[in-house]
Formats: sequence, structure tokens, C-alpha cells
Amino acid sequence: MILRDNKIRAWKLVAIGLLVSVLSFPLQNMISWTIILGFFLFVPGWLFVLHFNRTHWRKWETFSFSLGFSILILMLTGLILNSLYYIGLQRPLDTLPIFISLSLVIAMLCFGIRKYDINLPTTLKRNGGFGKQALIILLLSLLPLLGVLGAMRLNNGASNILTLIMFASIAIIFIILIIKKNLSNYYPYALVMFALSILFSISLRGWGITGHDIQHEFNVFQMTMQNSFWNIGSLRDTYNACLSITILPTILAKITGIYDPYIYKVVFQLIFAVSVIPVYSIAKRFGGATFALLAGFLFISFPTFLNDMPMLNRQEIAFLFFGMLLLLMMLNVDRKQLFILTGFVFLGLTLSHYSTTYVTLGLLIIAWLLSKILIRMMKKEDRKGQLRTLPILNLPLIIIACVFVLLWNGVITKTTSGLGNTVTKTFTSLVSGQWSQASEVQYILSGKSFDIQNVLQSYAEPYLKGGIKVEAINEQKLPVSDTLKPLDDIVSIESLNTNIRNGISRLFQILLVIGFVVLSYDLLRRPSSRYSLFILSVCGSGVALLILITVLPQLSVEYGLLRMFQQLLTMLAILILGAILWILSRFIRHNHKTYIAAAGFMSLMFLHLSGFIPQITGGAAPQLALNNNGFQYDAYYSTDAEKKAGKWLCDNRDNERSVAADKYAISRFLNNCEKKLIIASPMVNTDGLYVFNDGINVAKNAYMINLNSNLYYYKVTRPEQEINQIYSNGTSTAWVIQK
Repeated sequence: MILRDNKIRAWKLVAIGLLVSVLSFPLQNMISWTIILGFFLFVPGWLFVLHFNRTHWRKWETFSFSLGFSILILMLTGLILNSLYYIGLQRPLDTLPIFISLSLVIAMLCFGIRKYDINLPTTLKRNGGFGKQALIILLLSLLPLLGVLGAMRLNNGASNILTLIMFASIAIIFIILIIKKNLSNYYPYALVMFALSILFSISLRGWGITGHDIQHEFNVFQMTMQNSFWNIGSLRDTYNACLSITILPTILAKITGIYDPYIYKVVFQLIFAVSVIPVYSIAKRFGGATFALLAGFLFISFPTFLNDMPMLNRQEIAFLFFGMLLLLMMLNVDRKQLFILTGFVFLGLTLSHYSTTYVTLGLLIIAWLLSKILIRMMKKEDRKGQLRTLPILNLPLIIIACVFVLLWNGVITKTTSGLGNTVTKTFTSLVSGQWSQASEVQYILSGKSFDIQNVLQSYAEPYLKGGIKVEAINEQKLPVSDTLKPLDDIVSIESLNTNIRNGISRLFQILLVIGFVVLSYDLLRRPSSRYSLFILSVCGSGVALLILITVLPQLSVEYGLLRMFQQLLTMLAILILGAILWILSRFIRHNHKTYIAAAGFMSLMFLHLSGFIPQITGGAAPQLALNNNGFQYDAYYSTDAEKKAGKWLCDNRDNERSVAADKYAISRFLNNCEKKLIIASPMVNTDGLYVFNDGINVAKNAYMINLNSNLYYYKVTRPEQEINQIYSNGTSTAWVIQK
């Protein structure tokens, strides 16, 4: 192959990459997985974006869009391939049909850009020398390794020292990057490595599937994977309607051969880590590189990112599309092409996750209305430039987005019952005055918690027959550090940690208000950026949605407030960060020193919310990334002994009898057994009832329950009666109630 002027046709390079990827499949090792994933998670989307005018797109923006559109292409290809089942192909999502279909799709994409040339690099760009670049990239790349090794050590019962080092390193490197302005080229890569480290420290806990929503997500993935066919009719629920957790992981598992759980535990985390790039790019186009680094760091410092996102795989994919949607409005793209790209991005969002799509629709509708109001308040000479940046905030696009949702959720998958139930429950609650709210609403609003005993007693009332009593149990906190025990006698370390965490939640609210006021003043007085109207409209809409979910009953139960906050931080990070910088500028005149002060404050906040500081001091709830203890560990971490006990009960039970087990102990049963069980509450006291106790139930003499998204431990006290233990392996037990 002859190269002219260090150029090569793009399609030739892609053809080589496709051939290497296909030939790598039989190897089934780390090298083959890297080659195949790197090709199919980047190249299809990259070929797609080459068809559009991308003037002034930055490399990391092109990378994130290539990833997002590759995922969309994989889902759509899989969906079309899946339809061949109805004309006789029994296993359409087997490996061979997938490889053939993807090859055809890539060939079609190559045809449209067959004359496109790629400039091959001859030398590495100089920015302090190759050695310096390599050293910085190496140091940043070690962070995810610390996350992996830290999780593995904890899984093996060792200490959390590596994870602690990882959290501390992230905070220190972040501050160094802010201080050293000449390192701005590394900001995007640093944020991705920060994000990936945090995600791995959670996702790799346990050798199997560990987490809340991910349990059900994995089940629908396995249904598609084992049948090589996605069938919404086999389980018509909202999870099975998400192609992000059915067809997408099936394709990735089939073409790589990666062990199924690690598609979720590793591959999805690699994808989601890139979602911080749209946050960075949006903020950079508004306030510069240093401002963008701060905004991206704020996004990954929120409690939902630090604790829950690896357990919400469908939302991980949807959040990437959501970030792409907002970023598109700030890129230099022809209006007609922008309309097309926006449609494809919203299609990917719709196929990925229902609730994220509903939130996005609400955000766009309110932002469209708000933009109309703000435009009328602006000076005439400032309106024209701002109007050019609002292509997404127009009625035709919003209507098309609504049509996508209606067709997919209402007509094709017929899974809108969840939305209907939420609306009905919300209306009923408003009329009856009996409001349900998640505990996270209390955390965000006031830091207060519910009276656990009253809530539990109210729920348990119908079950409490025959003298059974239930008692709420507070979650055990980490012991106070020996060095701080003298101080603990004066000031409670537990109360101090609680007050700091609650103070951060209140601070978020205050900063949102300040940021919105400051940005509104700047826009109406003199637009500080060509994107000011778009950003203010979307941010104002985001604030309105947060108010709605906290004010309207039931919404916070059906769709978590903290999850919504995490989604909206894609844009709201600008408001919060703007408020922080505005406050600090009252005391610090030099701009760069203001950024350094903000970085110091945000690092301390990150170290506390991540669990690093509470782990050192003690007196706080244990977090999964750092402990083999705490609610998430107790609820979601399964052991082989527990699964063995569940299998024994499945094989030896009387099929006509119910099995009493808490929601989390049920996950210890194999999926094919769980479907056959007649499940009862541990509060039930029926003659002949089986009672299954997993390792935590036995060790802590307590059960766990989720009421309106609030997590509780509780103890059941039964009257004197004969309890016949029928199984025990030293960890888990099973017994029968015999009155």
C-alpha cells in the first residue's frame, strides 16, 4: 500500500481494522478484547460523524460522539438483525450473524466517505517532550489500576489501603492540574481516568453482579444472551425495553467472548467514564479549560456518581446520550445537519432508558418556554446572536422527540404503564394528602431523616399477627479513630460527619440559586457568551424539574432525586461552579488564585463524599468501595455459601409452601429458581412457612427492606413456637415455622 504525503484512505484503514478484529476473536484474551472493543465501540460512530461538517470540533468531542453513535449503531443493527427471527432465523443474535451484519454496516458507512483521507502522524506533538507526556499519561493511567486492585483486595478480605490511596491521589492530582495551567491538554484524559477509577472501585466489588438495579438489568441481559434473541413479549417491563441492557451487552459479549458479568462491571464503566467529556466540553465553551476541569470534577464528585452509577447500567448509556444532546447545541454544525444529528442522539436516548428520556423531554419543554420569556427580556441588539444557538429549543424537534418516545414505549414495547402509574399515584397522593417521598429528598432539602420505627410500623401493620413484633435497627457506623476518641468525647465525630454531609446538600441548593441569579443578571445585562441564553434556559429548566420532584409526591420514589440531579449536573455544574467562583472572587481578586481556592474546596468535598475522610475519622456509614460492611455491602454482596443455601432450599422445598425472605436475600437464589418461588415477607407467621436467612440475616439477626426508596434494617421477634431448622452451612440457614 503506497502512502502519499503521509495520507491514507479512511476506508482502507477501517478495512484493516475490521479484518484484525474478526481474526482476533478466536484468541479470547485481553489483547483480542481490547482490539475488538476499541474497533466496534469507536469506528462505526466515527465513520458516521465523518458524514457531517465538524468545523472546530475538538478531538475529545469527536471521540465522545464516535463512542455514542457507535453504541447507537450497535443497538440499531442488533434490533434489525433481531427482526430476522420472524422470518425464520432462530438465533439472530449469535456471533456469526452479528459479525456479518456489522461488517455490512461498516462497509455502507465507508462507501459514503470513500474519498476521505486520514493524515498519519509522523511525530508526537511536542508539549514538554515525549518523556514528560508519557510520564503524565502513565501516572493518570495508574489511577484505574488502583481502583481495580483496591476492589480486588477488599473482595479477598484484605484492607482498603489501595482504594484510599486512589481517592487521595485523585484529589491531589486535580489540584496540581489546576495550579499548572500548562497541563490543560491533559484535562479531558485526567477526568476520564478519575471517573473510571471511581467506577471500577464500585463495579468490581464482588466476583459476580453486585448492586441494586443491576440485578434485574443482568437478568434481562441473560434472557437475550441465552436465547440470542430479544423478545419484549417474554417479559413486558421497562427494563426489558431498554436496548442498552439487552441487545447492546449481548452484542458486546458475543463479539468479544468476555464473561457476561464483566460486560457490565468493566465494559460499561469504560463507556460511562467518557460521559464526563460532554460536561467538560460544554463548560469549556462557556468558561475556558480550567473552568471546565472544575465542572467535570464536580460532576464525578456527586454522591450518585460515587456510589450508585455502576449499578445503573441503562442510565450510564442514557447519560452519555444526554450529554451528547446538550453538547450538540454548542458545536459548529450546519443547522440542517444539526437537526439530523439531534434526532439520532434522541433516538439513542429513547432506546437506552425510559426515565432519563422522560426527564429530558420535561427539560426541553420547560427550557423552550423559558427561552421565549428570556428573549423578550433581552435587549434587541443582543437577541439575534443568542437565537442562533437555540436549534434544540424549538417545537418541531420537541414534537419529534415526543413521537420517538410514544412509538417506542407506547406502541412497540407497550411499557408506558410505569409512567401512567406514576402520574396516577402522584394525582392520588395530592388529592388524599398522603405523600410518599424518598429519603434522598430529605437529604437534599434539609438533611433530616424519617422516624424509622414509625415508617416501619405503619408498613408492617397488616402482617403483624400472632404476636409478631418488628423493631427498626440503625445502621452500624464505622468506629471512631483511636486518635480522635479524645475529641469525640467533646464533639461527636458521628454528628460532625453527618452535619458536614448534610451541609454539602444544603450548599448545593444555595449555590444553584446564586448561580442562576448571577447568570441571569449577566445575560440580561450583557450576554457574556454566545451560549448564555441556551445555558440559562436549560439550567433554569433543570432547577424547575428539581423543584417539581421535591414538591410533587411520589415522583421522588419512582425516579430518584439524586439520579435526576446527577443527570442535570451535565449543565447545572456551570451554575454551581459559577456561584462558587463568584463567592470566592469577593475575597480573592486574582482569577487563577480563585480557581485554586475552588479546587481546594472541591477536593475536600470530594474526599468527604467519597468516604475517604469519614473512613479515616470513623463515625460514618460504611461505603461499599471502602468496606466489607454497610447497607450496600449487606444488601448486594452475594457469597458462594449464600447461593449454595439458596440452591439447597430450591431443590428440597415443598413447592406449595411460601418462602419468607427479605428482598435482598431473594437475590441469592438462582434466577431460574427465584421465578418459581412463592415469596412472603419475613414478618409473616404462617404454619409451614419456610424462612430463608442469608449471611447478613444470620450474622446481624436483622432483615433489610426498601420502602419508598428508603433503606432500613429491622428485627423480627416471634412468639414462643417450634422452629425446625432444616439447613445450615455456617453462613446461611433455612427453617420451617411449626406452630
